[in-house]
Amino acid sequence: MASFCQKGTVLVLNRRILLLLTILTALPLILAACGDSNKQTFEKPDGTAASGPVALTPLSAGRDLSAPDGWYTIRIPIDWIESPPLIAELAARETTGANPMSLRITREDLDSITTAQAYLEATRRDVNARYENVVTLSLGPVTINNVPASRWLYTATVDGEPRMIYQIFIVQQQSGLVLTGLAPPDADYQHVSHTFDEIAGTLSFGRG
Repeated sequence: MASFCQKGTVLVLNRRILLLLTILTALPLILAACGDSNKQTFEKPDGTAASGPVALTPLSAGRDLSAPDGWYTIRIPIDWIESPPLIAELAARETTGANPMSLRITREDLDSITTAQAYLEATRRDVNARYENVVTLSLGPVTINNVPASRWLYTATVDGEPRMIYQIFIVQQQSGLVLTGLAPPDADYQHVSHTFDEIAGTLSFGRG
């Protein structure tokens, strides 16, 4: 893997930091200013993925949404609605509950990152540097319609507010696609993972 100290990769990471900020601000999550706060990072051994990619089972019924340029489609559950995407390409949320789950899909051009795993690891470094109390609940490779991807489910404190965050990373045709889901911090992480796994499992790439 190429060193992330190379100039081209530094530019990619700078774009990715900006993208991460805009995604979570739009949810809305406001990142705390960088400083020497007592950040802690934890790994839950029983929550990490087993060796080998897991094939995500797609949601069988719902409503299909398409990227603005038709590059991909994704299906959301019946009781979800599309919401204003703001910075993201697509956005949707639950229609029930006081603190409903929501998702955003974003895309960026990648110059030096060529795999989903490298994309995830670069994002993990950004997250661990900026968030507090990062706890990994699930982490590992998956496949979506035979497309390799990486999945990360974690909790973190952002600007003093705890969140549960689900992310899927895909690299296709020198583009990086990230599906980011948010849930209440006290939600059942297995239910959250199952819900977003089914949604992510419907990702299908067409032209582009």
